[in-house]
Amino acid sequence: MYQIKKCFMLMFIIIPFISYASCFKDIWGSIKYGGLTEEEQLFYWSEFLQEAQPITKEDRLWLLMARATRLNIEPKKQALKEITDVVYEFELELASLETPLEYACAGLVGLMYAKAPVWPKSIGSRIKAEAWMNKAKVQYDNPHVAFYLAFIAQQLGEINDAIYYADIGIQGLGQECSALAQGRLKDLKSLRASMNA
Repeated sequence: MYQIKKCFMLMFIIIPFISYASCFKDIWGSIKYGGLTEEEQLFYWSEFLQEAQPITKEDRLWLLMARATRLNIEPKKQALKEITDVVYEFELELASLETPLEYACAGLVGLMYAKAPVWPKSIGSRIKAEAWMNKAKVQYDNPHVAFYLAFIAQQLGEINDAIYYADIGIQGLGQECSALAQGRLKDLKSLRASMNA
């Protein structure tokens, strides 16, 4: 039954979108926030990363976001091994920031630096987390950027800042109805509630 479910979702959710660059975002949102188990997510992240054909910088950024998201549910040893490569590739792509997606990715890089164990185990660095957070802050009023700013602030123990950015994200994402927006909205509301508990 599980194999049938995997084949069904691969056929009707992932494959029809692979050749359409504009749908990379939708695929990411559907896998991340589609109610899948961690095992199922790992399967679909792998399929997505193997089948997708990035053409533009935007495509490459969404694929890097998929790799970064997958790291959260991979076995710790494998995740720690790959995180350095993912961050390095992000930093190459984000030499300059112009689009909302690029600023959101800057926030994600900051979050990865904030969450990762420090050297020598991994690349974790408060200084680098704050540096990337400051880059992303240029578009702090973008709810997808605010999402990452809130979680960076939480990781760094800056509770008031976490609440501030969570509120910005909640207000902005409440106007969107995509799987990505609604998933992030739910995460931010959970963060906000935990900060007030």
